[in-house]
Amino acid sequence: MQQYIGEIAAIGVAICWTASALFFEKAGKYIGSLSVNIIRIGLAIVLLGLMTWVGRGKFFADDATGEQWFWLLLSGVVGFFLGDMCLFHSYSIIGARMAALIMTLTPVITSVFGYLFLHENLSLLKTLGIATVVAGILIAMLGRKDEKLRFDVPFKGFLLAFGGALGQAFGLLLSKHGMG
Repeated sequence: MQQYIGEIAAIGVAICWTASALFFEKAGKYIGSLSVNIIRIGLAIVLLGLMTWVGRGKFFADDATGEQWFWLLLSGVVGFFLGDMCLFHSYSIIGARMAALIMTLTPVITSVFGYLFLHENLSLLKTLGIATVVAGILIAMLGRKDEKLRFDVPFKGFLLAFGGALGQAFGLLLSKHGMG
């Protein structure tokens, strides 16, 4: 069993990610995406603080500099608040399945903007991987109807889900910059 711990963890993450998307979709339709986002962030702050307190003996990381706090706070606003707000609203328009598919662009966006702004290496193999991911997403989003291919996703929902992916990507880049 110990030899499969990585595979078990990967399956567990996939299950949790899918379940959370479905639950957030349902909650967003019931109480609204803004309410869901604010409740989620509040609970996350409390739970993360408690975990930090158990692990380090303090609720907040007071050993971080003011500059690090600034970048991490900005990262949280961009990624966790604005990006997830777009994502949760997209759930009510295009559903969790399609929004999660569009969110798989987050690593691609992060890689491209990491290359542009943080001067990270983007090798030929990584570029081919990006092209493969984008092609796979486009194929999955194109619906077949009457033997013609057409974009089968409401454009507003697509833009919101893409905004969620952008928010997550820029949040990751800001936190990376903030942590040095």
